[in-house]
Amino acid sequence: MEKIARKIAQGDLSDTIKVTGQEQGAYKAMLDMSAILRQLTGNIFNSSNMLSSAAESTAAISEQTKKGVHSQYQETEQVAPQ
Repeated sequence: MEKIARKIAQGDLSDTIKVTGQEQGAYKAMLDMSAILRQLTGNIFNSSNMLSSAAESTAAISEQTKKGVHSQYQETEQVAPQ
């Protein structure tokens, strides 16, 4: 149990311990905690990937908008020079 606790404390959630169904007490809590933390980090990873993708899309839309505004500005300058 100490080995599991140390690995979790160091951020190592890679161990998957064979569960027999007989686990109890603090040992069972450690196994549950490790599984939940593994799931949580997976969810965070997936969410950060989605956020990164959304940021890339937003940047592309911003660039297109910038080009459109610049084009409109040039057209306006041609029609109504200062």
